[in-house]
Amino acid sequence: MGAAAIVAAWRYTGGDKPYGYRGLGEVAVFVFFGLVAVLGTQWTQSHALSLQGLAGAIAIGCFACALLVVNNLRDIPGDRQLASARWPFGSAR
Repeated sequence: MGAAAIVAAWRYTGGDKPYGYRGLGEVAVFVFFGLVAVLGTQWTQSHALSLQGLAGAIAIGCFACALLVVNNLRDIPGDRQLASARWPFGSAR
């Protein structure tokens, strides 16, 4: 799980096709900051998963995505100039 998170962090803005610039950053943030972090913590502490844990993971993932969206809203003018494809405006082309 930790190795996957490190690879995902690197591929967000690094590598040959960074997914952070293709409108997939929110998906990765939801999965790794919400589902993986919360459910992984629940699993390590109790060796079980629950619906309450899933609800908490979804809530935390949504909150983390909201923070990313706020940051991306600030970057819209620069992204349009660079033809970056980030939510909320889709493709800047």
